[in-house]
Parts: sequence; C-alpha cells; structure tokens
Amino acid sequence: MVPPEIWLKIFHFATDTPGLLDCGPSQSDLPPVLAREQELQLLRDSLITKRSLALVCRTWGELATEFLYQSILITRVRALLPLHEALQRRARAAAGTTRTNPARWTRRLDVVIEHDQCDTADYGILADVIRYFTNLSIVTLSMPILPFNDYWLRQLHTEIIVSLVETCGPSLRVFDCAESLLRPCR
Repeated sequence: MVPPEIWLKIFHFATDTPGLLDCGPSQSDLPPVLAREQELQLLRDSLITKRSLALVCRTWGELATEFLYQSILITRVRALLPLHEALQRRARAAAGTTRTNPARWTRRLDVVIEHDQCDTADYGILADVIRYFTNLSIVTLSMPILPFNDYWLRQLHTEIIVSLVETCGPSLRVFDCAESLLRPCR
C-alpha cells in the first residue's frame, strides 16, 4: 500500500501548472491577451485532472481536495450560487471539529464570465464567496457590466473590494481586473 505522503507527491506532479501561483510579471513572449488565454486553458486542463482524481474513491477524494481547491475558476454566473452553497456546507461541517475547511487552501480565484449577464445580486454572491477564501494571493476578474451604460455601473462593487480586503488582504499579491470593463472606484 502506498502511503498518503507519496500519493500527495504524485497528485502534485499530476496537477501542477507551472506559474499558476506566480505573482510576478508574465514570462511569456506572447501578447498579453494570448498569454492569458493560454494560462486559462492550462488552468482548465489542470482542474479536469484534479476533479478526476477527487472522484476516483473516497480516500483519493480526501487527499485530492487540497489540490482541487488550490485554484478556483468561475466561468458562468449560474456557478456562483452552487459554489457559495458548497462553501457554506463545508464551513459548517468543519466548524467545531478537527476537519479543515478546504477553502483555506485556495490561493487563486479567476472569475472569467464572458457572455452571461450579471445582476447586482450576482456581485453580492461573489463577495460572499470571496469571504470564504482567507488565503487568496491572486484574484482576476473579467466580468460584464450591468445591462445599463451608466458610468457608475462600470465601477467594481464596493462589497467585492471590501470582502477582498477584510478576508485576504494580508495574503493578496495580485488583483487584476484589466480585462474587465469593471474598475475599482476611487
């Protein structure tokens, strides 16, 4: 029987995406948009592998949870509420026990929503989701604006910024909303 420490090393090598948690400038020779697209594809591929490992059996699921939660990619608005509910369940299950809330392993959050329309409530759910991730070091947001064209609606909702500052301010190294129409308000 292979000890869990060896399985963790194997899982690390199977799911590692070089540069995923690097906070420095990109080392790619590609234009920024193409480099970002390549990075997102590597992230998607890695998440497929991580999810597959977690689904093999209960033991592997427990071992792979740390890797599965290391990076979160949200690509659809309708994924926000189920993620929020799952994080709530995990936090409640871990409360008062020796179990660890897996959200503490999340180092990177990418919210890349291209075609869905976001309502004000969606930004509130995103802010609530962020509050579970106490160790984030990288956050990228690329989200559509609300359906109106007013300037003030293009500003990033204050509750998202507040949740980032209150929850993961000390660990946050990169906050990137360059590909989004949303901008932090001054």
